[in-house]
Amino acid sequence: IETSAVSDLAPATRSADLSSSDAQTKTSSETAAKLELHITALEETWVKIIVDNQEPKEYNLRSGEQIKEKATVGYNLLIGNANGLELKFNGELVEISGKEGEVVKILVDSIKRLLRRGATIHLSNIVNKTHAADLSVVFRSLSISQQHQLFDLITDIEQKGILFSELDVDTFFDLIEDIQLDDIVEVFEQMPNDDVADLLERLPEEKADAILEKMKKDASEEVEDLLRYENDTAGGIMVPDFIALTEDTTAKEAIEALQKEYSDVEMPFYLYVVNDYGRLVGISSLRQLVLVPPETPLKAFMTTDVFSVQTDMDQEEVAKIVARYDILAVPV
Repeated sequence: IETSAVSDLAPATRSADLSSSDAQTKTSSETAAKLELHITALEETWVKIIVDNQEPKEYNLRSGEQIKEKATVGYNLLIGNANGLELKFNGELVEISGKEGEVVKILVDSIKRLLRRGATIHLSNIVNKTHAADLSVVFRSLSISQQHQLFDLITDIEQKGILFSELDVDTFFDLIEDIQLDDIVEVFEQMPNDDVADLLERLPEEKADAILEKMKKDASEEVEDLLRYENDTAGGIMVPDFIALTEDTTAKEAIEALQKEYSDVEMPFYLYVVNDYGRLVGISSLRQLVLVPPETPLKAFMTTDVFSVQTDMDQEEVAKIVARYDILAVPV
């Protein structure tokens, strides 16, 4: 199990080592290990540690057992039980309860040190190996100029989109205030349209309209449709991209369609079956597709008892339906 602490801690420890800009110019004798990781098992667990980018070491620990590792570059950890360890990094006790904010403080401190020293290469490595959801926590404690420095180092457009979605309203607004409109549009066009609609609702109407005007026609029209619904309704939280095939489509053809035509669907939990008039007549899980013979038509094994909701239904009522019938998604 990779705990949330892992994703936070791995880049954090890696960045802590790299905060010394002098390290590159010192001899090996002078670059004695500056980092120390002290692990104490509180209960039985396992841990995998990579020290200074070397081969990983794996330990199965019993309660009371300890590990000490020194490093010059840093550490990367995988922890089997986040609550089963006491972790000290350079003498500082680190909570690893799995709550993002408790461990990410190491990442924040390390990034701030690198920013002060202008260690762009090291920052770039950290930023592009850290999930955008974790970076969003870091952004809250940085100045606007520091946020822009980090944002410009992100090379993956998709990660920029995730970052936008994960930021709180104020941080998001402050960040994009000085980003060129074309750059914002470039990110938005790579995001799911329902996420774009959520972000646009945070912005002043004038800015939102300017972004929609620059977006590709199909995407902007779909986003505008989503903006018509109240935030707390089924229409406001629905995902507009889904998989719909006719009832005569075979299981084999459906799988091929998933691979070729529907690869970009964000949450492909179910395949929806429609008749010749586009009306929903059944539903199939992806699991069912691979269990039946390839030439079996969808109408032969689809479930016809389909639950659906109206666009104006309150999101709390939608959640109750999903929970009551133990389903992953419900058509709107």
